[in-house]
Amino acid sequence: MSVISVGECSNTILTADLNNQRYICSATTVNSGINLISALGRDGQAIGFTRQSLLNNPDEAKYLFTIQPSAGQFISGDVNKQIEPGCTLAIIAYGGTWWTTEEGCNGGGTGFTGPTGYVGETGYTGPTGEQGIQGVPGGSTGDTGVTGPTGNTGATGQTGPRGDTGMTGVTGSTGATGNTGSTGFRGDTGLSGATGNTGPNGATGNTGSTGDTGFKGPTGDVGAVTGFTGDTGATGSTGYTGPTGAGSSTQFLFNLLDVTITGSTGTTDAAETGDVLQFNYANSQWENQPGLWASVSGNLVATTNQTANPPLFSRFVLDALGTGGVFAWSFSANVVQELFFSVQIPNNYEEQSDVQPYVVYAPSTNSSTGTVQWGFDYSWANLGTQFSTTTNLTSTVANIAANSINTQVINNFPTISGGGQLIAGIMHCRLWRNVGATSGLINPYAGTLFLMGVGIQYRMQGTGSRLPYIKT
Repeated sequence: MSVISVGECSNTILTADLNNQRYICSATTVNSGINLISALGRDGQAIGFTRQSLLNNPDEAKYLFTIQPSAGQFISGDVNKQIEPGCTLAIIAYGGTWWTTEEGCNGGGTGFTGPTGYVGETGYTGPTGEQGIQGVPGGSTGDTGVTGPTGNTGATGQTGPRGDTGMTGVTGSTGATGNTGSTGFRGDTGLSGATGNTGPNGATGNTGSTGDTGFKGPTGDVGAVTGFTGDTGATGSTGYTGPTGAGSSTQFLFNLLDVTITGSTGTTDAAETGDVLQFNYANSQWENQPGLWASVSGNLVATTNQTANPPLFSRFVLDALGTGGVFAWSFSANVVQELFFSVQIPNNYEEQSDVQPYVVYAPSTNSSTGTVQWGFDYSWANLGTQFSTTTNLTSTVANIAANSINTQVINNFPTISGGGQLIAGIMHCRLWRNVGATSGLINPYAGTLFLMGVGIQYRMQGTGSRLPYIKT
């Protein structure tokens, strides 16, 4: 027998009977609580129990000892035991199951009944007794001889095979349902089923609202044959004659008392093409203001796709501290660099009128002088029509004077014909600086140029259009 310590389980001894593979833990109650910790089972496997405290039950002056086996273990007998002070409760582990016994008091109860010993072997058969005297033939049988002495009991034989397992006990009550686990991941969508037969046609829905009028198509060719002139219609009745105005029979805006018309040279009553009337609150007069030209520009885009070569985005001017400032696109004087942008023709564009691209830039140094020229490629198409290959333009040549650093310079490109062009069309553009041996420039400016802006000048007609994408 060997004794195995159980932590600080006071008054508790765990013994192991190595011959019979039985494990016993006994605990004797005292006036204070006692904890059973754990026990090891067969072959060192844990078939023990988790400790529970002996609790004082003041009503019955006993101690309640609750046994709780480890996960996957079983217990036979009462799980809850009430123990008188000074009494002992014993638990035994055998064959993978824990067993409890009744408690013993006044010095301890009777110990566990040990296992039945081995059945000894059958003893030797004693010698046969002497044969009695042969009876007279035909006479009665003689008395049976004296039985010889019983031989010594043989050694106990080996334990027989283990009997069949007993019947399974009644299934215990179903435990409380555990908490619902979290929802699992959503599985992949299954294959789509075959398309069902087409159902019958539903009832025709209500006619939808009429859509916007489509884009105005180009005017068709004049027919070769002039149609017959129709009959002259009946002359309508003469309308009512309106009231005669005051003063002269010929009326002009500048004759109105609240209208002031002034030409660009200061000439009274001489408006310019494209002028619009604008009310001046200060003098309560309608005055003509310029309204012929406007410009449109797009967002500049730099890219290296398909051998495109963008300029650097560099600091243009510093702030007062000399650490910040603003940046601009910086075009080299040695290699061709390019930017891209697109514009949509505004609704106040005078359809089929010419437009003019322009570029604004600033020299980067005071020490250089020379000539500057820019290139402009474009492709212009109305909505609903196909873009063609680009057209190339070069700007006027500007001469950069000394001490011109950060001074704005503008170069215009040749006008672009607006024949057939309508509002809402798109123009895709490429801007580049004409440099290098093939530029054809005499005394080209050797410094970098900061781009200030690029756009398209166009003539206006009205302030918009009658329909979103149609002028008239």
